[in-house]
Amino acid sequence: MMVIEDWRPPIVEMVMVKRDLAGYDPQNAFPNHLPEVAAPPQKIDETEQSLAIVLDPEHRAFLSFADGWKCFHQHVTLLSTSGLIAGPLRDAALDPDPSDGPQAERELVLRGGLTGHDGLLELFV
Repeated sequence: MMVIEDWRPPIVEMVMVKRDLAGYDPQNAFPNHLPEVAAPPQKIDETEQSLAIVLDPEHRAFLSFADGWKCFHQHVTLLSTSGLIAGPLRDAALDPDPSDGPQAERELVLRGGLTGHDGLLELFV
């Protein structure tokens, strides 16, 4: 598995790809947003404390360069530090089955949300 420590090159590449794709979407059928400004280390620490988890190093690194990315891929959003703590997208991602018990929310975050991706620990909605 590839681990990304410096997210600047992939973020720049993704921005360029989104820019190029936007050229093929003159009707703006798909939203085209840029990543958010980097989260300061203190904000990432506060997020971990609030969630009572430790984010994996790759996820922390991503947040240190981009604190979330609305509609990163079409309607898939990479949640910001504040979005991981609370908000409608988090609520939609965490809509656990009540029979799963109180650990369902924490386990969903630890598994990486709805991604099925073994890289970023992210909640995708």
